[in-house]
Amino acid sequence: MLFGVLSLAISVFALYKYFSDKLPTKEGFVNVTGQIEKFEKKTSGASGNDFLDIYLKNNPIRFRVGIGGFHNEFKKELFYSTVQTGNKIYIEVKKESLDNPITPRNDPAKTVFIETMRDDSNSYIDWEDFIKWYKSDRKWALVLGTVFFAASSVLTGLSIFYLPKFEAEKLRTH
Repeated sequence: MLFGVLSLAISVFALYKYFSDKLPTKEGFVNVTGQIEKFEKKTSGASGNDFLDIYLKNNPIRFRVGIGGFHNEFKKELFYSTVQTGNKIYIEVKKESLDNPITPRNDPAKTVFIETMRDDSNSYIDWEDFIKWYKSDRKWALVLGTVFFAASSVLTGLSIFYLPKFEAEKLRTH
């Protein structure tokens, strides 16, 4: 019964995410332009995901893009072969994220995730790439929500129909 309730909670959350999320529009995003002070590949200890962290001169925020399982539209080979410290870069981020950067528990740097990124010569993640990733993320919310809803239905049904019979049989044998 507990697993059924947990599955139902997960399914409600995932389906809520799917049905409440709308495709982003440019209005909720802001551009950040700056010179790259440094960039480095990092692996998050908590999640094990690989990230590219970018630090801009005169900006206390760490800008981050996933280079592992998600945001695989990021053209990392092109980035590593062309971008150098001191280059000017154009980053697009969610305005809400820039106003309230996250601070990961194990890494106290104020962090904002990059949605699009380019320089004067190349695009490393463009708006279409971001929308493609966003749609894929939404699709997985629908899939997980549906799977967990089915699991909760099966588990709840089993507990309703078989648990009383199991308890009655247990009482008869004692």
